[in-house]
Amino acid sequence: MSTSSGNPLAGLTELLPFARDVGVRFIIARLTAGGGRASYENFMQRIKEPGAQGVVLAGDPAEGDLLGGVRPRPMPPGRGVFVSRKRGKPLIQVGLED
Repeated sequence: MSTSSGNPLAGLTELLPFARDVGVRFIIARLTAGGGRASYENFMQRIKEPGAQGVVLAGDPAEGDLLGGVRPRPMPPGRGVFVSRKRGKPLIQVGLED
């Protein structure tokens, strides 16, 4: 397993096809700045192959499509698009409980 790309998850890339079989889930959170560039990393390409689902929150549309053809855009805090094969791409609102 190689981690030469600078991505700490790069070593797990070759194990991704088995993640569902063994019940492993990944939650990846990052700023949208640089998100388009990160999508070219091997790990991110492989994680999106099986049709990963996730939430794309507000950001710069110039970053391009981040997940499932959805690009970030200016939105109110906590607003985002939930990308799912089963549910489509509904607009959602997330909150933080203090």
